[in-house]
Amino acid sequence: MTDLRNTVRKVAAEHNLWPGDSSVVVGVSGGVDSMVLLDVLNDVLVPSRRLVVVHVNYGLRDGASRDEELVRNRCQTFGSSVDFIAFHPDMSSAAHEGSLQRVARDVRYDLFRRVANERDAATVVVAHHRQDQAETVLLRLFRGAGPEALAGMKWLRPLRDDATVQLARPLLDTSPAEIRAYATEHSVPWREDPTNMEGPYARAKLRTTILPSIEEAFPGATDRIAHAGTLLRQISDATLEPERQRWVEAITEERGGTIVLCESALHSAPEVWADRVILDVLRSTIPGAPRTAAVAREVRSLLDSQVGSRVELGQGTVWRDRGGLRIVASRAERVSPMSLSPGSPVTTPFGRITMSVEERLPETDIDDLIGESAREAVMDADALGENVVVRSWEDGDRIQPLGMKGSKGVADVMTDARVPPHERARTLVVTVPEHIVWVVGHRIHHAFRVRDRTTRCARLRFVPGNRRE
Repeated sequence: MTDLRNTVRKVAAEHNLWPGDSSVVVGVSGGVDSMVLLDVLNDVLVPSRRLVVVHVNYGLRDGASRDEELVRNRCQTFGSSVDFIAFHPDMSSAAHEGSLQRVARDVRYDLFRRVANERDAATVVVAHHRQDQAETVLLRLFRGAGPEALAGMKWLRPLRDDATVQLARPLLDTSPAEIRAYATEHSVPWREDPTNMEGPYARAKLRTTILPSIEEAFPGATDRIAHAGTLLRQISDATLEPERQRWVEAITEERGGTIVLCESALHSAPEVWADRVILDVLRSTIPGAPRTAAVAREVRSLLDSQVGSRVELGQGTVWRDRGGLRIVASRAERVSPMSLSPGSPVTTPFGRITMSVEERLPETDIDDLIGESAREAVMDADALGENVVVRSWEDGDRIQPLGMKGSKGVADVMTDARVPPHERARTLVVTVPEHIVWVVGHRIHHAFRVRDRTTRCARLRFVPGNRRE
């Protein structure tokens, strides 16, 4: 039997799984796969490296505390070069059982990254093996994935899109039988997690029902499926990935701190690559954005819409902009109504608004009372009254701009001012009962202008970025 420790040494050298001499984080659940991985890494890396063992106890089933105790005790037998860290995350938000595994994985990987950053570790190691590879390929196939998704898991990849921390899988070409044989030969303790073999989860059904049936009809199929996934991964990395990167560079550019998909490049790209780039950019810029063909088509259809059209995607928005599609990670924070008065400024995430009231001298010309810039507005203080409020603008807001007889939508005011669609949520308005008196940075209300009969002037100033005067 091949010595698993030598196999891991060879794989690590071939794929450069843990470069340098920094600490290595290893995720250990207490199951046979991760306990064997811990034993192997202790032999392969210690004492030249420090191992940081992370155990996540979700507290979701009986026996979870015993899993934690097993891992802690095992680490203690390895001496001072192995550190043990246990986390007990609150899983109450994972209310829907069908999403529990996904939420747990996200929590686990976020904790891995946190520990890696705190310990200056470049690599997090997990115990995915050959059957996990086969299951992943089949699950993606059943979900209708494309050729790149059908490629198997990588030996090494960035953890959570964080290029500074890598996720390594040194057991990826090791079978479960080899892992259990090592555990028996080296007296490695472990605990069985019944949720791996039961419950409503797709992977559990695949593991207990579908794969055994496939193996019965086609002996050795699991290994061959895993091998096919590995071959597809090699082909993808050598051919599809360079082509994908070429189209990403052709289609995307940064403008004003956000990503824009260029209209001309999207039209010239083959549809399959245009959609792929759209989904990749959504994934990297909008947390939780769905990656489906329907979403890609919906986003691409914005090219046939007028400027300002948008598609909301949970924690982000895709806007139709001039010359392309602008992707904004999240909508700007809304400002709830806040009272504004002399000596009591309003501070918002977008800036600070102050108000002062001054007597107008009889000889002062009206032109001398006009604000020095668009960030300053001067109005009749008595017309304003005392109930002055600052808030975010809303759909349906209207104002009678200075010099006009009729009213105009605030959205149209911003269009005239060429405010980019992705920046409009940052626009503030100053209101009094029944009227918007100032679209901050743009127009004041005609009825609240300074007139010949004005005796007191209210001067409002906007200082962007929460800066103090």
